[in-house]
Amino acid sequence: MFPNKIKIYQYVPGFAIIIGVCFSILSGIQSFAYIAIFYWSVFRSDFVPISLLVGLGLICDSLSGHLLGEETFIYLALMSIIHMDRRFLLHKEFNYLWQSIGSLIVVIGVGKWLLAFQLKMPFSMTYQLFDVVVGILWFPVWVKLMAPLYSRFATL
Repeated sequence: MFPNKIKIYQYVPGFAIIIGVCFSILSGIQSFAYIAIFYWSVFRSDFVPISLLVGLGLICDSLSGHLLGEETFIYLALMSIIHMDRRFLLHKEFNYLWQSIGSLIVVIGVGKWLLAFQLKMPFSMTYQLFDVVVGILWFPVWVKLMAPLYSRFATL
């Protein structure tokens, strides 16, 4: 009846990234979005559309008061960096992935601080440290939630 069956599992990464960005907007902790983009860019980069990241980045910037394009640039840069090292990261142990996302979140925080310093904008170092700590602690929870979710939809 349906020659091209809709495969629900193809939409799981996009919806998970949307949820991560929504958590970031609602809580103000940007690490939730970075973790979602990191995870899905490593494990299913073929289902992470660039247009989704651009749209979500612009929405996040406009709702959170960042410079327009700041989060968009970070999302695209994060995906590009991971896409270049995907073959290497795909077969690494969990601890290595955890260290990688922790390092990336710290580098993003330093980049935001440098941008704020150059533009003479206010910047809260305490808030940025809190963002980094929450992001590093949230990554194992995210992995435990996403792996079974994706495998459940992949069997439909």
